[in-house]
Amino acid sequence: MVIEVYLNKTRFWKNLKQLRLRILVVVLVLGFGVAFGGYWHHRWFFPFPQLSRLKHNLTTDNLTTASHTSGASNGTIQLKVRDFRASSDKEKYDSERDSLYRHETIEVDLKTTALVLIDVWSDHPNDGWMKRARQLTADKLVPLITLARRHDMMVFHAPHDRPIAADMQPQKGEINLDDAGIADTQGFHRYLQAQGVNTLIYAGYSSNVCVLHRPVGIIWMKQKGYNVILIRDCTIAFENPETLEGQWANKLAIHSVEIHWGQTTTLQNLADALRDQE
Repeated sequence: MVIEVYLNKTRFWKNLKQLRLRILVVVLVLGFGVAFGGYWHHRWFFPFPQLSRLKHNLTTDNLTTASHTSGASNGTIQLKVRDFRASSDKEKYDSERDSLYRHETIEVDLKTTALVLIDVWSDHPNDGWMKRARQLTADKLVPLITLARRHDMMVFHAPHDRPIAADMQPQKGEINLDDAGIADTQGFHRYLQAQGVNTLIYAGYSSNVCVLHRPVGIIWMKQKGYNVILIRDCTIAFENPETLEGQWANKLAIHSVEIHWGQTTTLQNLADALRDQE
């Protein structure tokens, strides 16, 4: 009996030691796996630009504390804009032909206004569209950004992880939303709030797709409460075969802005307003 009890105790302690050893081995293997995986996750996973920005945003509160380095011109400008008013006269017969554009001059505070350049890319797989875009960039967007820089306007570039055209590269004080990690609606909104911006002037490509529908584009930012102004001769649409000759898709996109989301202006109107402010 005594011998049997002794043997049982011996087996118990032996099994317990084996169990402890097994637990220790499992813990060491898991610990090594976590450490090894974490190292290679950091070493290889985060060098990709988009994921690196995500890591930065999760670990810092740069959105509300960032400060724009370019000081906007003091004062306000008187900018000529237009929108569209559909005819709806209850007292007499009317048709769409009775609808009209409404032209007015509004006061724009340069300190609370920013220029947003959407997808001004250096290349595009559709050669014909890219040819038209490059021509418009040279004719309109380069003069536009030159004008904005001369008057110290706040400028944001939103290329959405594609190369920006060579002659439209951001300069000191201008913000690439991709690099800043704020190319999303809420992130951009938080940044603009921190800067006191309430008016966004849009240019870039394409009017019927990205300028309207990007997370930092007209529709989403209008829903956040911003005053929206599209420079209608500083954009083109991606047309279809039936609309290309008359560029009707672009005209319709501009019309959509004027009837739903904001106002439009021209590069000449902006140049005149800035010149008058000098």
